[in-house]
Amino acid sequence: MRPNVALIGAMYDPAAERLLEDHTNVYRVATTADLRSLGPVLAKTHAVTVRYPTKITAQVIASR
Repeated sequence: MRPNVALIGAMYDPAAERLLEDHTNVYRVATTADLRSLGPVLAKTHAVTVRYPTKITAQVIASR
């Protein structure tokens, strides 16, 4: 089973992003998305990765 990962914004290294895609199911989230509405996406994922300057709070993670 491949883990599901929420990716908020693009990674700095395109090769690393391709590697992530090769080994996981990536759910892409735009950096302009309202992070308070991430609950449904996070409920499907095992992990979330964000690119600075995006800030994700414990409250957002707990909303899943």
